[in-house]
Amino acid sequence: MGFIGQWLRNRRLRKYRSSIPTGFVPLSGMKKATVILDAEDPTWEECRKEAEDFFRARGIATDFIYTDFRKFSNGIKPVTEASRTLFRKDIRCFGLPRMKKVRPMLDGQTDLLLSFSTCSDFIMEFVTKSIKARFRIGRCPFPGEPFDMMVVPVAQAEKEPEEPVEQAPQTEVFQTVADFLPKIK
Repeated sequence: MGFIGQWLRNRRLRKYRSSIPTGFVPLSGMKKATVILDAEDPTWEECRKEAEDFFRARGIATDFIYTDFRKFSNGIKPVTEASRTLFRKDIRCFGLPRMKKVRPMLDGQTDLLLSFSTCSDFIMEFVTKSIKARFRIGRCPFPGEPFDMMVVPVAQAEKEPEEPVEQAPQTEVFQTVADFLPKIK
């Protein structure tokens, strides 16, 4: 990536970045949660159901965004709602997101953003930094540390940064978050 690409990315982030102050918010103070799920992970449906049940039991509305950056063919088909899913075709030159697709996802305000996507590309950095959320939890680090809390599996935390790491299923990460959220007062 050259200077021009980096300049365009920084410009897009400055324009759309959320200016809402973030911090730990108790479940009793939440009305809406946005969950970003990785549709490439085979446990995405189970994780969605667990998240729906968890937030419905507490009277919190839940919105889902999916990521699916696989190359589709006859054997591999999209499995999620197209209007709520970020695909490879939604990435423009220099890794910039297609705003026609992303802008509706950024509208509105949410109390909690849970990002379970393991993608560290600019499109995910842009989405996580641009969603207007009061409390952010993620599992993939980005420059500027947009998350209030990072969930890193123990096996990943103990390895050297250069070593390849097997990612934990989204359901395990959600269970960790679900165990922690009620403890916030």
